[in-house]
Amino acid sequence: MKKLFLLFFALCPLITFGQTATEAQKDEALGAAIKFCSLLPQFSNGGVTYLSNDRKIFELCSTPKISTFDDINSQKEVMLNSYLALITKKYKNHLRMTFSAPIITESYAIPSFETTTGFISQLGDIGNVGTVLNKVGSTDIYIVIEVKQNIPALRKETIRQIIYSTGEKKIISFSNRNSPYVSFCKALDAYDKQKYSESLSLCNKALAGERFDKKGASSVVALMDKLQLASFHDISQYTMHIGEWKEPVECLFNCLDALNTDNYSSSIELMKKLITYKWAQEVKADFQALLASLYACGLGGEKDQTKALYWYRAAVKNGSASAGYLMMLDNMSDNLDIEDGELRNALQLSADKGYIPSYYLIALFDANEGRQEQEGLWYKKGAEQGDLMGMIYYGCWLSAIKHNKQQALFWLRKAANDPNLATYLANRQLTKQGMKTAEDIKQLVYKVEHDIAIPAPVPVGNENAQQASSSTISTTTSSTSSTTYTPTTSSTSSHSRYKTKVHRDFNCPDDEQGVFGFSVGYVQKQWAVKEEGETNKMGYWDDTKHLSGIQAGFRVEPLFKYGFGIDTGLYYEYYHSKSKPISYDGIEFEPTQNEHSLYLPVHLEYRLNFSKEFQLFFYGGIGLDYVLSAKLKTNHEDLSYDEDDAYDNASLKKFNTSLEYGGGFRIYGVQVNFTLANGMLNIYKESGAEIKQNKNLMCNLSYMF
Repeated sequence: MKKLFLLFFALCPLITFGQTATEAQKDEALGAAIKFCSLLPQFSNGGVTYLSNDRKIFELCSTPKISTFDDINSQKEVMLNSYLALITKKYKNHLRMTFSAPIITESYAIPSFETTTGFISQLGDIGNVGTVLNKVGSTDIYIVIEVKQNIPALRKETIRQIIYSTGEKKIISFSNRNSPYVSFCKALDAYDKQKYSESLSLCNKALAGERFDKKGASSVVALMDKLQLASFHDISQYTMHIGEWKEPVECLFNCLDALNTDNYSSSIELMKKLITYKWAQEVKADFQALLASLYACGLGGEKDQTKALYWYRAAVKNGSASAGYLMMLDNMSDNLDIEDGELRNALQLSADKGYIPSYYLIALFDANEGRQEQEGLWYKKGAEQGDLMGMIYYGCWLSAIKHNKQQALFWLRKAANDPNLATYLANRQLTKQGMKTAEDIKQLVYKVEHDIAIPAPVPVGNENAQQASSSTISTTTSSTSSTTYTPTTSSTSSHSRYKTKVHRDFNCPDDEQGVFGFSVGYVQKQWAVKEEGETNKMGYWDDTKHLSGIQAGFRVEPLFKYGFGIDTGLYYEYYHSKSKPISYDGIEFEPTQNEHSLYLPVHLEYRLNFSKEFQLFFYGGIGLDYVLSAKLKTNHEDLSYDEDDAYDNASLKKFNTSLEYGGGFRIYGVQVNFTLANGMLNIYKESGAEIKQNKNLMCNLSYMF
């Protein structure tokens, strides 16, 4: 419960910054900086125009009292008019200085904020509706311009930063790199990147500037950092700069501190006080809902359902997003004067305001009232908004109700593969569902993949919520009752209640097997020549029995139910053969053949799944071969074939179909295949003979993934 309350006050880092200045604004800022860097040396170097130059310098600035630093003698922060007076008094207007060309280095948008309530989910946790500071616009843009200031007489060279405000159209700071304005901008940037300790340090640095006029805004950022760091003490240095919000914010931090230390009696009193301040209506309503839940749970004193109902009704009336959901969880229906439909209407308000945990309770109402389509829409809404349980419920609903396997697997796998799933399920303090561990979700994925029926998701909350729902929802004994979750209640076990024995079809693997793989191997092929009733087996050359080659490609091996599957893929084959020396017209030579082919098997497979580590399999089917290229060459420059295409030379067709059979085994992802192929087609183009192409050995090693 404490975690819920602390989450309520969490502030989401929804602020974004960056190089937001337009080109026109940059040109405007650069022009002011160039003019400033021209007038200041004129003033410092003396001459009859220096009195008018100081006026021109001040006209470029927001005030003659903008912050600067006395780099002449010290690092002490002084005002610009004092800086010019020092030059006049000590150096009699004869201190020569020069500036490098001004360069724009960065720009920062200074945001304006709006306090609202919104759904918060951190690190896969339960999430809640909380106070959120949203960036709703920019009050100003600060453009940072760097110049190098050189004072030869003092042997000083300093990098200066000129800060130009596009809102004021003035220079607001001329200083070294310790400018409080730059520290403030960097603090905003660090907060945006969730570097809260760094942001707080930079805010403190900015607030140390005596003439820094953004202390209120810097204090707000510092307080946001403190909230994110769960540091609820030492805030007076910040609240002193936020005017009328000083007392409400201090009360808020004190309440957080009390909740953090389990001092619920003090929390109740402080929360009562919080409600009296002029917060936005929905923020105040959420405070009222939390106060109601404290009373309903008996935290901080005796359980008081009457007071809880009073504050819940006030919260709902003022538009609290969390009130309806918490009313359901806190069992606000027993022995209380609650009108028919009041809980449903309050819960509907939570859902309409985007309170994601309420979606599944609304779906529960719809499921028990026979509105299955509306039930599914609530699950879908949660899933699409990134809620992990919404993904799980929607996946189960799609499988059990819609029988849409593809979409069901999409959402269930998305939930199962989320890195925050285990934390999310472990920290769900408000919805004790039958599925409590990541393994439970993986079992759902497995069942849907293998066409094992899973129940439709009618979520069950904690005991209070279950009683509340059973007392407010008229549960029918329709056909839908057979498709709902009915997990058994465990005692003190920390294991999931979703512990039904996993059913697997006969001869299905224990785990998902690799379907795709890379394959390499050795292959032999030969031609069976049938002529005048006799059959001879040979390679391409009369003195050889076969051709040897290598085979490489992609294996595709989808498995279905009961051990059956398909073995297919696409392979490239390369053959090289050489004849023994041949004599022609007294010239001896050794011809060679180089062949490139494609091979496509289509086999029906039966696999014996002994375990996820070891399987045996057998298959049979057809194989398709096509010769891409087959070249004949001689090793004598004076001899060549009339047809250098080996197949045309032998009057052979390049396409072949074979009847194939084989088997093999797999150990983890490593697979070995042995295949034989007998040609089915006569590939001889001429009459008088029949030639069929066989592969008397294919041996492959594959890695499946």
